[in-house]
Amino acid sequence: MPAVGYAGPPAWHLSTVATSWQFESAVVAVTAAAAACYLAGVLTVRLRGEPWAPSRTLAFLGGLVLWVVVCCSGIGVYE
Repeated sequence: MPAVGYAGPPAWHLSTVATSWQFESAVVAVTAAAAACYLAGVLTVRLRGEPWAPSRTLAFLGGLVLWVVVCCSGIGVYE
């Protein structure tokens, strides 16, 4: 029996992952801060003349994107 006045989200379908996004300000703020700090560090390393593989940066930023998708897409809505 559902709580009074709350029936929960609609039934989950694969299409809801793409269509039921919610903006999570904390997730976006932490992600933006992490990306900015990481990119500042990469810039510092590159300005020193030390090598830095672009694949490392892409992997880190890809992980941040994945985190936002998991937290803000339909996956996060139905957690």
